[in-house]
Amino acid sequence: MNRLIQFYILLLIFSVQVIFSQENLKKDNVELILPEDKIIQGTWGQEADEIKLFSEIKILDELSEENTKKWLEKSRDNFNTAITEFKDTAQKINKKKEKMFAEVDALDIYQWRKDARKENIERKLNTELIKARKKSIVNLIKGMQSIDKIENPEVLQTPIYTDLKASLYREYIKHQFNLKNYYQASEMIEEYFKVGRKEGDIYGEFEKEAMPHKLLAICYESVEKVAKKYNKKALYMEYNELKNKHIIRYAELAYGKDSNQYNRVIKKLGMKLN
Repeated sequence: MNRLIQFYILLLIFSVQVIFSQENLKKDNVELILPEDKIIQGTWGQEADEIKLFSEIKILDELSEENTKKWLEKSRDNFNTAITEFKDTAQKINKKKEKMFAEVDALDIYQWRKDARKENIERKLNTELIKARKKSIVNLIKGMQSIDKIENPEVLQTPIYTDLKASLYREYIKHQFNLKNYYQASEMIEEYFKVGRKEGDIYGEFEKEAMPHKLLAICYESVEKVAKKYNKKALYMEYNELKNKHIIRYAELAYGKDSNQYNRVIKKLGMKLN
């Protein structure tokens, strides 16, 4: 059984008093370790209305067997539906928010009442956004199931296949991460790194993107914190090490090993440069 699944089952069984002190948790936080300056995030930083949809599927004639094209088109349609429907819902929610915030209530003369009303609006609209994310996830999963039916080894290395598969994974990860479903996000990030890998390689080119390493570090940090809370020292050490590994990889890819930012990250983690 997957070690992470075992741990989540363990949490359902254990309801014990906190043994580890919590006072140093913030000092070890991913967001505090990494530099604050913003880097270009590429597709990872794009909102739904910025994501490019996939148009007509075009692959070389000799690879265009009917089944392959059918599953690629189904997968593409699921991806495009996931993007467009979520984009439309997000835009409607933003318009609702602007309209509701602009409305004046007689009791808004009291600041606490005004703040409470805004919080209620945010809560209601956030519930709608969560539903939209979950619906998008369903379409993305359907797209993954379709693309996984393709077995032609030559097609598996084509740009249309790898780009579509990576896009499905990427949007799925972003939704799960925003929903704080860190287990699902972390599992898919590991798969994302393998997309397009060549025979004999552990990972493909997508492993060289910085942002998924940061997301993975935050996912592992969530497990690390719970392990610390429930005094699971071995698990804590395992996920602390995994978290640090991906923090370092993020800093390396985002800033370069010779950068001041990279050196600061290493220093904050209490490690020595090679």
